[in-house]
Amino acid sequence: VMAMRLFALFFAGAACLGLPLATPQPLAAQEVQLTPLVAGILSPVRPVMGSDGQRHLVYELILGNSTGGEAQLASLEVIDPASGKVYLAMDKAVLDKRLSLGGRRGAESAMLGVSQFAVAFLHVPLAAAEPLPRGLSHRVTGHLAQLGRDATMPFAPVTVANQEPIVLGPPLAGKG
Repeated sequence: VMAMRLFALFFAGAACLGLPLATPQPLAAQEVQLTPLVAGILSPVRPVMGSDGQRHLVYELILGNSTGGEAQLASLEVIDPASGKVYLAMDKAVLDKRLSLGGRRGAESAMLGVSQFAVAFLHVPLAAAEPLPRGLSHRVTGHLAQLGRDATMPFAPVTVANQEPIVLGPPLAGKG
């Protein structure tokens, strides 16, 4: 709930000032790029070790529709901006199951209404030996009703924390 309130405050402020929503950890100073959708990362991207022996980047990308018409999202990609490698590609069918309107589970849809926001719950698996990307960026493609055309929008560059994956163990040790 607190994250949704913070986003609403940032989204409203950005809309009033005519500014795009900034990400909390930009990769580098970049020229401001105005897009019909705004996006941001809710918390730092850190690796965690999974029980499958892989490292995982699990985080949330918040998307807001700042247009006066619906935005039908067709795809979302997570990209290493340094190499161009696509780590995760989600099509409309996947977005319909993983993009939660208003950040609320049980309200998934790839369609963003006028001034509506949603949270994409992202999960990027990496092989244990694969080097961590220095950063990630995101690319969304969709149809924007107000503009009457399809558009591809890059946004939300974020630094990946360069640390050993967090490993959780049992809370107690000993016999029985």
